Amino acid sequence: MADKYTKQGVEPRDVAETTTFANTGATYSGYYGSGIEQGSLIKITLDKAATGDAPIQ
Repeated sequence: MADKYTKQGVEPRDVAETTTFANTGATYSGYYGSGIEQGSLIKITLDKAATGDAPIQ
């Protein structure tokens, strides 16, 4: 899941530091993951219909 995550030379910390977006020297790298619980029902609404002959993965 975190194939492109980079620590940017800094070790993770238990206590976060804060800064503003005006701080051009600050960098951020993070990732997020989620899932759907097995057996759950979901409803997906598309903006437009799926088309083509290729299988949907």
